[in-house]
Amino acid sequence: MLNQTLSHKEQVLKGCENLAQFGLFSFVLFLPASIAFSQISLGFILVAYLAEALTTRRLRFMKSPMDLPILLFVLATLISTLFSVNVAKSLKVLVPSLFPMSVFYLVFYYLKDLKTIKKLITLLLIIATLNAVYGIAQHFWHIDWFRLSGHKNYLRPVTDLPGSDIRIPGTFSISMTFAGQLIMVLSLVWSFILFDRSNKNKFPLIASATCIFFALIWTYTRSAWLGFGVALLFLGYLKGRKSFLKLALGALVCVLIIFLLQPSVLNRARSMFSFEQNMDRIYIWKSSLDMIKDHPITGIGQGNYNKLSREYQKSYPFKEPPSHAHSHNDLIMITVDRGILGLLAFIWLWITIFKQTGITLQQIPSDRYYVRALILGCLAGFIAFFVEGFFENNFGDSEVAMMLWFLVAVVMVVKEKLIPATLPADMEELALEEKHMVGILTFAILIIMAVMVILHL
Repeated sequence: MLNQTLSHKEQVLKGCENLAQFGLFSFVLFLPASIAFSQISLGFILVAYLAEALTTRRLRFMKSPMDLPILLFVLATLISTLFSVNVAKSLKVLVPSLFPMSVFYLVFYYLKDLKTIKKLITLLLIIATLNAVYGIAQHFWHIDWFRLSGHKNYLRPVTDLPGSDIRIPGTFSISMTFAGQLIMVLSLVWSFILFDRSNKNKFPLIASATCIFFALIWTYTRSAWLGFGVALLFLGYLKGRKSFLKLALGALVCVLIIFLLQPSVLNRARSMFSFEQNMDRIYIWKSSLDMIKDHPITGIGQGNYNKLSREYQKSYPFKEPPSHAHSHNDLIMITVDRGILGLLAFIWLWITIFKQTGITLQQIPSDRYYVRALILGCLAGFIAFFVEGFFENNFGDSEVAMMLWFLVAVVMVVKEKLIPATLPADMEELALEEKHMVGILTFAILIIMAVMVILHL
């Protein structure tokens, strides 16, 4: 009877592990494509965790260096909710605002080995690249096949002028979300191109980088352009002076060619340096700072910006109707919602992310090329995200934030689980299933791009 009970328990635990692994892979599969399905996938992982807890009759928790900063950020959020100008509204958005952080703990708990990490990262690059190709198709044909039967048009023009190009959103609802994910994935791809000496065939990575780069350009998201530019220069700097100069020169040539072939991209880039064209954004920042002055310690509470910003923005001469969604700056938005307490917790959060990623890099042996390239790519992605956050509220964008926390979890898994257990040597060859995935990616990209070129001509 005892053996049967133990056997049944082991079967349940094995089932929980399989469900969690299914959730991990389905989460990564849908992360660059659909927030609804990615959240459902996280639900599978959560169910597996709860079922495991019921079976073992204990809640297991794996500690990480991120625990205290996350805890303090959550506490600052709870305090701001209690002292909110409208507690009911703040309570309504409390769980959704903290939900992306659950990605970190669920992934960190169940992600355990390098082989699984490689499969997940390969899958992420494939799906993100296919989404980029879909975005490129949107640019050429101005049709959103993903939502062809929908009543809402997500393909918004760059300007109000007739014949204006569109800002491609991929499978998302807005181009800024698409761009926010693309810059992190593109940082990863370029890191593998530059630093993964264990991979001799770089063609699939170069094809992926090309597709994602053009998709990023055609989102017309200036903050994302700037964020990725800084991340790419960071990777080039780490590669060495010659590589840095080659990378900078190559990027400059590509940008100049795009400017010559597509003046709308040049005009969009020029607007970054136009004080007059950016005055409305500055007024949004100023009005948000006014809100901080009136609610400095705990902020106004989440969910209240839309209503209160309308009153504060009346003091400024906007040329066009301003946005009431957010303040277009992570640091300002965090302070508006959560006050100085939230800002301090947020800054500590980022200091910990950068510090722990740097420590992880120092601990990885120099001959572990894949893992070093992976962590460098994550670090470059964090830099791109952080820089973009000076001009966008990407931390408050669930799809983008979930990508961030997934990569943070990957870094912590390497640091807390793989390095202490003696990091396994890089595999010189990809596994058979990974080769099939890369082959399918390359073939799909070539076919789709050929069809697009033929039809466009």
